[in-house]
Amino acid sequence: MVGRTVAERGFGLVTGNATGVDSAAAEAYCNHVARAGGDTVDSYTQLALPYARRGSRWPLSGFDGGPSKVQLRSTNQWLDEATARCAAVVMVGGHAPRRRGRRATSGALAIVNRFIEQGKPAFPIPFSGGQSDDVFQEILARWAETPVPGLSRTQFLRIALPWTIGTGDLGDLLFGTLADQPDVFISYRRADTAWVAGRLHRDLSEHFGARCVFMDVENITAGDVWNHTIDHALESCRVGLVVIGSQWLDAEDTSKPRLLDEHDVVRREIRTLLMAGKPVIVVLAGAAPPTAVDMPDDLRPLVERQAVAITNATWHTIVGQIIATISSVTSGHRRNA
Repeated sequence: MVGRTVAERGFGLVTGNATGVDSAAAEAYCNHVARAGGDTVDSYTQLALPYARRGSRWPLSGFDGGPSKVQLRSTNQWLDEATARCAAVVMVGGHAPRRRGRRATSGALAIVNRFIEQGKPAFPIPFSGGQSDDVFQEILARWAETPVPGLSRTQFLRIALPWTIGTGDLGDLLFGTLADQPDVFISYRRADTAWVAGRLHRDLSEHFGARCVFMDVENITAGDVWNHTIDHALESCRVGLVVIGSQWLDAEDTSKPRLLDEHDVVRREIRTLLMAGKPVIVVLAGAAPPTAVDMPDDLRPLVERQAVAITNATWHTIVGQIIATISSVTSGHRRNA
């Protein structure tokens, strides 16, 4: 299931050449890519060790990596190659590690530790046999000192939820930590609904992953070209979230409402989303729904969208509805990451 999930989400895959998990994941991944008409030459790599060093219990050949096989000589070389080639590790099962003091020098925990030390996410699946439960619990026990990069503690705990359909939350968590483009764009006015937008950004990032949700103050860093960053996020996102408060239409320094200014940033953001035909969710925070009279011509289609009103009392219910709507849009084909 892990191999298939990685393929479905558009990721490349690197495995070892041991029988068992390595073989099953590689075969499932390559079969899925082939059925979709793809080629695994560029997306799959097998890091192969001699039988005596690969940790396999059985002297079997395992999956034939063919042209994707990279022959290695030692476990340390394997670890170096794996961490250099991969952006994250999913650990299924695994053997007990040898230790030098408190540090694991081999086994599943050593692999997970190497990725965390290099600032890369690690997903040890705790119910998958071997010492997988021990690896998960050890990472959790030292979270305050060495958290998993890219994941909150709450997100990490979601790895432990039993899989009832497919691989549960694993696919979303992988995408949320590795995506290079956002799925959700939040449009708002800072003087109007900054706290609402910020809270929405936090909750949506917790569910989908921080890299999947774009908000200007959170995602534009020092040195970025502001307009270019905004335009790129608008182009790549799949869903727009427009937060409207009581001052959304108000004038700032002139008698004319800002929204009627051709160069108004919020107007440009919404116009771009509408012209691209992307779903737009209107969130009302203490405001009445805007009317066509309030809108410039290029924004009037926004009035046709069914808005949702959010308050402190209804926050969790409305955010749940927003998450469900976003998921329905993004749960199909995902971009490569």
